[in-house]
Amino acid sequence: MSSLVVTSRTGAVTKRTDESGTSRSSAGIAWTKVAPMWRDHQIREAPDVGALAGTVTALKGIRSTGPSTGLQTRLGFRAYRDRLVVVRFERAVRRAPEGRYRPASGWEHSIRVHESVSMPVRTSGLVPMGKLQKTSNDSQGRGAVPSTSREHEAAVDAETYLPAVVQRSLSSRVPEVETHVGSFLLIGVGNRAEQQINVLRLSGPVATVVLAVRSPGRADAPWQVQEFAYRFKNSSPELSR
Repeated sequence: MSSLVVTSRTGAVTKRTDESGTSRSSAGIAWTKVAPMWRDHQIREAPDVGALAGTVTALKGIRSTGPSTGLQTRLGFRAYRDRLVVVRFERAVRRAPEGRYRPASGWEHSIRVHESVSMPVRTSGLVPMGKLQKTSNDSQGRGAVPSTSREHEAAVDAETYLPAVVQRSLSSRVPEVETHVGSFLLIGVGNRAEQQINVLRLSGPVATVVLAVRSPGRADAPWQVQEFAYRFKNSSPELSR
């Protein structure tokens, strides 16, 4: 029976650089952290069936709510032909005597559904990696994303590993981002593995979603990229559960 192993990277998240013609290299990444998945959060509005792309990502750190209490936060999205579902998950935590935070409640979530005017415009293709940046180690070089960008940092990080032409397409379609969710994961099923990037850029009535997949064998391997461009007729009120 095949086993599913999904891991994310360890190390500092870095800023997007001004090297618009290059991409970050995945060489030397330590895939050691277990990543959250949609299977951890069964939500009626975001089923597995029919999903074109999507991810769940954990925000780094704890948001303090008191001397020994805080909130853990996860962000997720799933894209479908007729809608986009964005979910925010929060769980209360309490600091234990040894100093580590422990869950103090189950996950609660709020949902926003964006209904598409029509089927999203889909473009796809095998995109060469192109020129790689010289610095690939997460602990080197460009410094951490400011704390004010905490809710965007995982998506910013994931985008920097995409080919430069895909990065430019994303930023040109949705240059000013209100909701930005993304992840770069290593997914293993049995003896097979793939690298996968999912990114959502959403602003007002428009959004772009990218799903990129490739073999993890080489840092310069091309990506099989699908890009979905949405225009929305309305968004549901945010519903908390």
